[in-house]
Amino acid sequence: MPLPDARVDRRHRLSEARMNEAIRAYEEAAKSSRSRVSIPTEPQLPSLVISEERMQVNRYRKLRQFVESRPVAPIAESCLNAIMKRVPIEVFAGLVPQRLVQPLLDEVVLDYKKSMKLNTVQHVLITPPLKALQNELIPPLPQEPIGMDFSTPWRTKFLLSRKHIMNKLHIVHPCMTKTLKICHSLLAGTKLFDGSNFRSTGSITVELFQNDLMNQCRKTEEKFMLSWFLKIVKLFSDSDQCKSTDKSESFYRSLSTLISIQLKELLIRTVVAYVQLFDLSCKEHLPLFEMQLTLDDIMDIYPNPEDFKEAILEPVKEAP
Repeated sequence: MPLPDARVDRRHRLSEARMNEAIRAYEEAAKSSRSRVSIPTEPQLPSLVISEERMQVNRYRKLRQFVESRPVAPIAESCLNAIMKRVPIEVFAGLVPQRLVQPLLDEVVLDYKKSMKLNTVQHVLITPPLKALQNELIPPLPQEPIGMDFSTPWRTKFLLSRKHIMNKLHIVHPCMTKTLKICHSLLAGTKLFDGSNFRSTGSITVELFQNDLMNQCRKTEEKFMLSWFLKIVKLFSDSDQCKSTDKSESFYRSLSTLISIQLKELLIRTVVAYVQLFDLSCKEHLPLFEMQLTLDDIMDIYPNPEDFKEAILEPVKEAP
């Protein structure tokens, strides 16, 4: 049997040989890894790949998003109350309209915020003329009025111009306003005759119909002359009412035009009411006329259709 010292020495040499072999294998592996070509990383795109136009579009959209994200001052409660006052009271009669009030106010507030944001963008940004932003164009701000110079005092010139207009525009004269009120109170909605009783009187001849119609128109005219016309004359003959009236020809021409317009409306209402008497769809007021059948040499109707038509149209033709 070998000695114990020889056995230990052999184990030591074997361990040292294994260590040297491991070191040599490590060095070879390290050498081979250093000589191996490294795999390059994925290349980054250069900045020139993104066009200048694209960069401008991105910058503009970011700026616009930033501007639109700014807080907007809330709409005043008085503005909403003013809007609600413009709605007629009859609209809120039922329960359904009351439930629609709040959604409508919310819609108004939303429109207000949108308009405020748009106005802010219009003041801050200018949309660049790029093809990619054609669908995002914002209308420019309205231009200031051209030719208005407020560098000098304007009140004196304004008062002179106002006085000149008041002198030339006679319709704004207080007497004209009073005349118009008198016409509206006495002539508005009136007609020269009342056609509701023609049907109730039964059958009448054409001559009697014409006489009755003319008598009604004549009585109504006399009534207007004693009420409406006298008030107009009294208004312009009273020195206290029209003490500032200049007795110019143009002023009275304007007055004549105003009165003629009111009388023309009265005649139009009268003619329309007369035409409606013969509307076949409304037989409540359709007059009943007496017609005679003549059995002479030739059988005929009296009055004949042509004379009857002429008699019916005669009041309309005589209307001024």
